[in-house]
Amino acid sequence: MNQKEMGFLQVGDVFEIKKGMKVNAEVPSKFIFTNCRMSNLTSKTKIVVGIFLKNKMDVEATANELKESIARSVSSVCGAVADPMAVQDLVSSVMNSYEEETLDTTMFCGEYLVINTTFDGGCGGHDPYPNGHHVFCRKLKDGKYDPNGTQIDFYQSGSFSSMISPDNVQPIRKMTMEFI
Repeated sequence: MNQKEMGFLQVGDVFEIKKGMKVNAEVPSKFIFTNCRMSNLTSKTKIVVGIFLKNKMDVEATANELKESIARSVSSVCGAVADPMAVQDLVSSVMNSYEEETLDTTMFCGEYLVINTTFDGGCGGHDPYPNGHHVFCRKLKDGKYDPNGTQIDFYQSGSFSSMISPDNVQPIRKMTMEFI
């Protein structure tokens, strides 16, 4: 049985991402990593579409940890004792720019076009697991291809955390891509 017969999405298929689906997507690092709560750099991670991600941070505990780390670094690097008021001013200037924020991942809901599929991701070794049908797609804008549309990916088979089984997603229509 081939991949199409198994119900796997194929290049050119248009389908809908809905709340509750698990996909890999680029989001600001501040919503993923506890040591990046102020970073707008993006990282790819698994998300459950429709949940809210927060960059919540214990400001007081983080400020205290930062002060201690700066004092240790000054002592370690040059053997001096850091001026506590200078350290306090530095930490305050950094921490004053922190804002608690929320990312609503429903922004990933909508129609997507499958732009590529592969059969990858598995591994051999002590605890082997199989490759899976890996789907790469781009979000459409008003039902049309958008070269700047959000990209996501997920698996339809195998043992992966970002999975959408063929039973849970079917093509709505087909699109063809033109190459210039």
